[in-house]
Amino acid sequence: SAIAVFLAWMGRSQQALALAEKAIALDPLSALAQVNRVAVLIAARQGKAILAVVEADNATNPEQKDDNNYYKGVSLLLLNRPNDALAAFGQTPNSDGRARGQAAAYAMLGDRAGSDKTLAVLKANNNDTLVYYIAGIHAVRGETDLAFAALDRAIIMKDRGLLRLKTDFMFDSLRIDPRYAALEKRLGFPQS
Repeated sequence: SAIAVFLAWMGRSQQALALAEKAIALDPLSALAQVNRVAVLIAARQGKAILAVVEADNATNPEQKDDNNYYKGVSLLLLNRPNDALAAFGQTPNSDGRARGQAAAYAMLGDRAGSDKTLAVLKANNNDTLVYYIAGIHAVRGETDLAFAALDRAIIMKDRGLLRLKTDFMFDSLRIDPRYAALEKRLGFPQS
């Protein structure tokens, strides 16, 4: 199912979704297969499907509810429901995930102070380890130059998050900038 995630990140959503579903069919109890299916759905921008998967998983695996709140928040951002996303991220025990999600949701709401506060927390805790995610928040906030500078830094640091760049909705605002096409070429991504 890891191959499905990689294919999704490279923009091959249909093939990725088929593989992810096959992995679930082969091992319906595999937590990894479930997480990989959610990653594929995120790359494919299937917000409603993510919500359905998360709700079903919460019903059968209540111990996963805290972790699923992050994915629920992402799905709500994809569905352009940032207020609801804030509530979901607020229940996320992972402080990095919570800060990333809240910074993006506040930015989508136009709440600069809220976004600044959560972005500052993320930078203070992880400036050297989550550069890719910080770049995404800058992109959502419309801070194009800061986003590209952070992406350049992510490349230097070989940040694994860069694998998601081609399909990551957080970077949609950058795709019209000529620097984005050059960045994809620099990273060696396949052409769509």
